[in-house]
Amino acid sequence: NISSTKWRALFLLVLSCILVASPAFNSPVSCNSKEKNPTAVSMMEYIGGVMSILVMVLTSGYSSIYFEQMLKMTGERLTIWERNFQLAFYSVLLLTA
Repeated sequence: NISSTKWRALFLLVLSCILVASPAFNSPVSCNSKEKNPTAVSMMEYIGGVMSILVMVLTSGYSSIYFEQMLKMTGERLTIWERNFQLAFYSVLLLTA
């Protein structure tokens, strides 16, 4: 069960990532753009950017929670270096596949 403090922290993390990345949405699209306003960003691009940030934040949060859960498992006693290597190994497999 997640407390209200943790929900607020997650909300602030998502909001801060969106606010930090939002100036990137106002950058020029292209020098060869035939539009009258080359700095305009379509609504679909804006929504796509916000959605990708949300996915990034949620996967980052999930991986942190999963890593903490793996460290607290009582069945196995691995050092943090061994557990880090184990998680990195699976990440490399997913990235190269």
